[in-house]
Amino acid sequence: MFQVLPLLQVRHGSLAGPGGTTDARAAIAAFPEVVLVDLDGLASNRPDVDLLKESSRKARVWADFGSRTADDAVELFVAGAMRVTIRWGLVRGVDELEEIAEIAEPGALYLGLEFRDGFVPNPRIARLGAEDALDLARKLELPVVAIDVEARGPARRTVGTHAGERWYAAPLPTEELLALEAEGWTGAIGLPGVVR
Repeated sequence: MFQVLPLLQVRHGSLAGPGGTTDARAAIAAFPEVVLVDLDGLASNRPDVDLLKESSRKARVWADFGSRTADDAVELFVAGAMRVTIRWGLVRGVDELEEIAEIAEPGALYLGLEFRDGFVPNPRIARLGAEDALDLARKLELPVVAIDVEARGPARRTVGTHAGERWYAAPLPTEELLALEAEGWTGAIGLPGVVR
């Protein structure tokens, strides 16, 4: 069944978005399930674990907090995340991703592939491209999140061939949701008010 989940981006404990910033805690309480992206955690590997703890008491939280290691991911699960995204461009390497996949519950860990003017490679394993990352996701039985920053379509074309569970994260107009569902995507993740 196709699902649509709201995406809330947080910076310094406040929602970051085109309308300015507001208190993230109040916004999270408005949704039963939310994808929470910690922009500070992505940039500096200093996730706001306290915010995650508070948020997971109010909603089911899928955390994209910039985990780079197995310990980082475990910390998010312990703090209450029901799902965790590990971005290909941030993980410390293939061995680290394999370790994270081994310790995570099935269906709780997602591999995020980011597209910004094309696929964003991992500088530590630059020889591996998007297809290699998808092959590894298949091998490790990890669902995939295509993070299409500019919503131009390369993520949709590349990850759309993945046979397993796959989510599309991008600012999308409502009419695109039907197309994603027809293409076999598991669901869409978007900013409230953009994806409804």
